[in-house]
Amino acid sequence: MSDFYIRKFMPNKRHIIAFLFILLSCILFVNGFYRAARISGRHTMMGLTFEPEVYEGDSILLSSCPIEARLKEGEHETAVCWKTISTGIMTDYDCFVDFVAEKYRPVMVKRGTDEYDKYLNGEEVSGYFTTKTFDDFPEYMSDFDNIWEIENYPMGNKITDTNCSQLGIVIVDRQKELLSFLWGIPFLIIGLILLKLAGSPFFYVTEMLETNKK
Repeated sequence: MSDFYIRKFMPNKRHIIAFLFILLSCILFVNGFYRAARISGRHTMMGLTFEPEVYEGDSILLSSCPIEARLKEGEHETAVCWKTISTGIMTDYDCFVDFVAEKYRPVMVKRGTDEYDKYLNGEEVSGYFTTKTFDDFPEYMSDFDNIWEIENYPMGNKITDTNCSQLGIVIVDRQKELLSFLWGIPFLIIGLILLKLAGSPFFYVTEMLETNKK
């Protein structure tokens, strides 16, 4: 009998945990690069004046304010916020109505952020076009004139079924979006350290072979 050594892939628990950290880092890198790409090629308000066609995933440098109106039988005009979305503890998003690219559109922005204040003041903010969470916007706008009164419609465009779009805008922090891929670095480092500590996942094991004698 003689020993025959073969190389086998035999990862232990440390290898598996290290792989999970590295996999998570890859997911965060891909997500971060997607978010950066989504906000990089931007429409501008001036550009949309000449080419108002926009699509899902397009980005925009927005310099506009939500439309203002007063409630029926109300006295004062206010920015029209048609709903608030809660996504967690102390994380609320207000959805306003704006007139962008020749359509009435929903615009969502996180409360308590610089972007929130900038948008309400008409300063430049970054965002991207999406239909996410805006499914009920057309229904809301169909009943708009029964809830609100507008003295000055944007560029004289009264609200109709044809000039309201479910394709709205989510306002984001541009700098954070561009650097969001950095969240993957700590997980990558931890994964590589664990992989180093775990050693090689390949081992040599023996198999007993019977030698043929002449």
